[in-house]
Amino acid sequence: DKIRERLNILDVVSTYIKVDKAGTQFRARCPFHNEKTPSFYVSPTRGNYHCFGCNEHGDIFGFVMKIEGIQFKDALRILADKAGVSLANFKKEETSSLVDIVEAATLFFEQNLSQNTIDGNSAKEYLKGRGVTVESIQKFRIGYAPNDWRQLYNILKKAGYSDEEIVSSGLCIRHEKNGQVTYYDRFRSRVMFPVMNASGKVVAFSGRIIGADEGKEGVAKYVNSPETPMYHKSSILFGYSLAKHEIAKLKKVIVVEGQMDVVMCNQAGNINTVAISGTAFTPEHISILKRFAEVVVLALDSDKAGYTAMLKSAALALANDLEVEGILLNEKDPADMIKTDPDNWLEIVEKTEPILTIVTKIILNKEKIKPKQMQILRRDLFPLLRVVKSPLVKEAFIGEVAGVLQIGKDIIRAETESVTKEIEIPKRVEKKVVNINLIQILAQTLGAIRSLFSENEKEKFLGILKKHLVYAENVNLEIIPDSEIEKEIFHIDRLKEGSEFNLVKYVSETLYFSIQKILEGKINLLKEKIKAGEDVENNLKQIQDLTRQNMNLKKEIYG
Repeated sequence: DKIRERLNILDVVSTYIKVDKAGTQFRARCPFHNEKTPSFYVSPTRGNYHCFGCNEHGDIFGFVMKIEGIQFKDALRILADKAGVSLANFKKEETSSLVDIVEAATLFFEQNLSQNTIDGNSAKEYLKGRGVTVESIQKFRIGYAPNDWRQLYNILKKAGYSDEEIVSSGLCIRHEKNGQVTYYDRFRSRVMFPVMNASGKVVAFSGRIIGADEGKEGVAKYVNSPETPMYHKSSILFGYSLAKHEIAKLKKVIVVEGQMDVVMCNQAGNINTVAISGTAFTPEHISILKRFAEVVVLALDSDKAGYTAMLKSAALALANDLEVEGILLNEKDPADMIKTDPDNWLEIVEKTEPILTIVTKIILNKEKIKPKQMQILRRDLFPLLRVVKSPLVKEAFIGEVAGVLQIGKDIIRAETESVTKEIEIPKRVEKKVVNINLIQILAQTLGAIRSLFSENEKEKFLGILKKHLVYAENVNLEIIPDSEIEKEIFHIDRLKEGSEFNLVKYVSETLYFSIQKILEGKINLLKEKIKAGEDVENNLKQIQDLTRQNMNLKKEIYG
């Protein structure tokens, strides 16, 4: 209630998406589904939002949960910080979360970098050698993970966090051999770049190796946090929380490849810069950028991988009606260019060109045999031109390309239409929050217990719930969004009007399908870890156990 009093929903929503006044309300394009005509409305007087396109609605807590992909208690912590409300009166088990663990790790890494130890000084020298200033280190909260197998794990254990919480955060790895379980730190001897969500909370890390192991065979140059309940790499852009206000101001975003590129661009004055951090550009990334940006400037590495990434990223952005420009890099990446000559970099940024012009120039510069040039243009350029949706914009691009190639527009147009191989455009996958703590179920049932059912029914219901709390972790019945409770009370109340409604059956089915989703989510997460080569033997065993639980679920719940 204190948080609601201090935070206007408009202030919260407008930090994530661009809103325009519409009478007494505010309107925007919905961040939860793709749409061209705004149907997402924010009401400051009622303190809620509603989308008439996908029917998403709720208050500030529901909005932050949905857009960040986090659980209620994590949204509570984020909004409490914004509102200046202390949660000190809550018991530790009510407020401990992955957010707290990752924040503790961030402070640990920062302290290690600031200390005058041999390792700490080596990390500082590395950053200095890359041209990073002290101000940038502080701004991006860059740190250092010492070359120690369990130092962070021991600190987190001493702070009272469980092994399961620590492993779930992605900071440590569980290893089992011959029945002996050990835990060790994921990041060792690495310069640490914290990855923040849209509201500025650290949710993951990217660690760059330094020291004696650098360059050794089998040692990865960068190690990134795995997917966790609060970190989904396909929907987070490095540097976005620091860049979003400048993006909104300029209506333009610069997209680079790595963390160091973002840091150096920031130093040079390009605050509106984000990084895809070595992953593929995704529809979720596009959705985030479209909240504020109208123009995307691609400044990806000049090597072969960077060129391929540029083509795919450009196709995705063009297919989503964004204006796309590019930068021709004369060094491997923006960070190197800025370190060498920051003024030259700023001049180049001011002279960006349409992405099709950039691609054409790259091909013409690399190939000297004209027939070979035409083959590559047909392979790379024309599929890109074909995905442009607007006939007007496409015609402008055709004119631009025709001018560079000095070929008639009719020929370019005909060639574009004849291309059969199109660049594959990935579809946006709606993010589903795997609600490990069963907050949604508890919200439904808590509302029912308080207002709708007889004592007899309550006892039956509580028996089912108690039996299956084994699937929940650190559940707190009191910290539940009122909007969820009110929504479910209304829903159950309507169901009760029917003579066939049975509370126990309803609760049983709700638990069955929801727990099934949770188990499937856990299994999929373990499969991803196996693909990444993480603790394969233990993860396979966990998958077998969860599959067995899933198979026995119906019998356990229905008896």
